[in-house]
Amino acid sequence: MKTSIQLSEDIRRRMKILASYRDMSYDGILEDLISVFENTIPFRDREEFSEWFELNKEKFGFRRIVERRREFPSYRIEDEHGKEKEVELELIARDFERRGYNPKRVDLIIAAYSDSKEIAGVPVIPVVDATQHPKDILKRIEGNFNMISIPAPLFEKAKERIEGTGFTSVSDYLTFMLREVITSYEKDEEAFSEEDEKRVKERLRALGYLD
Repeated sequence: MKTSIQLSEDIRRRMKILASYRDMSYDGILEDLISVFENTIPFRDREEFSEWFELNKEKFGFRRIVERRREFPSYRIEDEHGKEKEVELELIARDFERRGYNPKRVDLIIAAYSDSKEIAGVPVIPVVDATQHPKDILKRIEGNFNMISIPAPLFEKAKERIEGTGFTSVSDYLTFMLREVITSYEKDEEAFSEEDEKRVKERLRALGYLD
């Protein structure tokens, strides 16, 4: 079943470009855009985002909520320095402009997602920060990393090891451990003795690389 929706000429043009790049129909493009939206933004609606924000306000540098409102702006909040600020919450930072809000009435926008550091001159603090263009991210990491394969049991073991630690990923943990092993033996450029070889094997066995 097909239906029609009203689109601006700019949106229609951008969709046409995306469709031509990927050789897909508009339906396919919209399905993918919806999927990206649903999987990138971790909140269903503003209410769910508000509940999460109130529990995690300290992470944004706020001490307490002075007032929560149903109308714009969403909050008056006291920061860690005791200064009160007018704050608006948005799932998408650019919704602030789409709703026609007055930027002079707020000090800060807290957004679940933003691709800009500010909207209409108002600073934005996002949960998901997309201010870096994907191509810029690729340029930054290009040539700095190589992909390696490790046994699945070793991956699961490492995953268990990082629980409750400061490591945020298995890659970070294994990189740290391998760097420790390599560095400890780079200090001595002489040939390994039998004792040295034994210690290396013990370290590798502890990491799961040897049985």
